Amino acid sequence: MKLYCFFTPSHEVFYNEWLKPTASREYEVIPIKHKQQISKSAEYAKSGWRETQYNKVLAWKKAVQDNMGELIVCADADIQLIGDSKAFLKHVIGHNDIAFQQNFRGGPICSGFFVCRCSLKTENFFEIIANRLKKIMHEDGGGEQYEMQQLLSEKWYDLNVLKLSYDKVWCPGTEYESLEQLKIPKDMLVHHANWTSGTENKIEQLEYIKSLSIQKNTPYPETTFESLNLPSNTSNTPKIAFCTSSLLRELDVSSVSWIHRILKTLPCKPDFIGHFPKQSKTRKNLKILEGLKEHFDKFVCTFEEDPIIDDSYLEMNENMSAQRNGHKGNLYQWISMKKCAVLAESTQAENGVKYDWVIWSRPDIFFLNSLENILSLDNNYLYFPSHDNHLLGLYDRFCMGSPDHMFKRMLIFDYFIKTWYKKFHNDESKLTWSPYREKYLWNPEVVLRDYIRDELKIPEKKLNLCSGKLRERFFARVPFWYSIYGTSRTGYDCKDDIVNHEVLNRVKQFTPYKVFEDSPWHAINVLEDNIMFDHPDKIKNGISNIPIELKDKNEEKSFIQKLLHKVNEKTLSQAG
Repeated sequence: MKLYCFFTPSHEVFYNEWLKPTASREYEVIPIKHKQQISKSAEYAKSGWRETQYNKVLAWKKAVQDNMGELIVCADADIQLIGDSKAFLKHVIGHNDIAFQQNFRGGPICSGFFVCRCSLKTENFFEIIANRLKKIMHEDGGGEQYEMQQLLSEKWYDLNVLKLSYDKVWCPGTEYESLEQLKIPKDMLVHHANWTSGTENKIEQLEYIKSLSIQKNTPYPETTFESLNLPSNTSNTPKIAFCTSSLLRELDVSSVSWIHRILKTLPCKPDFIGHFPKQSKTRKNLKILEGLKEHFDKFVCTFEEDPIIDDSYLEMNENMSAQRNGHKGNLYQWISMKKCAVLAESTQAENGVKYDWVIWSRPDIFFLNSLENILSLDNNYLYFPSHDNHLLGLYDRFCMGSPDHMFKRMLIFDYFIKTWYKKFHNDESKLTWSPYREKYLWNPEVVLRDYIRDELKIPEKKLNLCSGKLRERFFARVPFWYSIYGTSRTGYDCKDDIVNHEVLNRVKQFTPYKVFEDSPWHAINVLEDNIMFDHPDKIKNGISNIPIELKDKNEEKSFIQKLLHKVNEKTLSQAG
């Protein structure tokens, strides 16, 4: 059976990413791309909308003429097929002429998806609709769907029309504030992302529904130490350094994920190498670090006063993407990372044994799945997680490789100060266009990308390892692809991003909290992670109802106003 899809340039992304890949499993998909974007805004009922719909109806009429006696399906581009629908459509239409999707449950027809019997009757139907649209197509207002409803209501006109099951061919059917409000049928076969304005919002809905479908059909298999199938022969056990540096935030929470998702996957006890600013030297952090020693062989930990940063360095922020504290925090982080590398090198020299692997991680991230078997990896490469490559850069919160490669990677501060900013901060070929800011931007991930690929020329590979950044106790900001692969802020076209659907589907089972009304970022309550069930402080310390980075005394009111969701007390009590 053939499936026809008419679309304009504004909707080509939907056809390529969602309709074509899902429909081609059952149908011969025939695209009809209209080269002109007549409706400049691509918004319903706005200027150019009726003319676009007129052209679509003509395309449908031509499809009927080309397939006389056959059944065809016509679908809008913002549709994805979740299940096998061909047998269902053949059964439903029977001897009738057209079976349309419902615009909402029990509502009128929706022309965005229908199965049609190609005949002189249906050809005439589309001809009448085209003629009516032609008379008014240069006026603003509704398109072919309204004209179809009007024609079918006229007593003189005779066409056998059915409405498809709303639960099988589903659309939101109403406006909504958050995706979590959508009531999605269990037996849905077709999903139409209408009732949704804006390309980004449609993408978000399509990706959300797709992830739920994957979750339903392929439940998340929990990755455990035992499931990694580590070699029983440990005679050639590698020597490993686990390095971490910069501010210690929520260490008692993050360290739980270190133990279960990183350390337990390693074939040996690594050395711990830590460099932290003096303000992190609290009784609580020292107690946690003391408790971590049993998981390591050697334990090297240093606290130092933050250095005074040259004023000229602080001015190196032109064209930088918006960050709450500018790039000052990044400079401190890079300096601490550099000193951590010096500590690791000196520890290696003192031991008289060269490390096979050096792992570096920021201390404030929560790992959502386990590290791959390190014995199956090649340390001639640098390994980075395959998500959160902001502005088309490289993930800068975790990295691992040989000591030769890693100690160079940890000197990014010198590269930025001496080379990158002077040469590239205004170079549009190195920056990423941001529709949100309407300019070319850079951030630390872009600097890291250029440092690894262009300066060091170290080959890299991607890890199936995902994490979220902890900011308020028990809340982690999940990767931006929680809903979508990229945004106007982060760059839509990030080819390096590889979605880990296992983790994504499991995160979907957590309680999500939107950070800002205009932000794609979400928070999750990590207490809902199975490794946190027995955390000793999960009730005692309580949880603020202001998640993540929003708790700022100077801006608290404005931030709170932007929140869509607060912490669900019932959920928290259940987690406890």
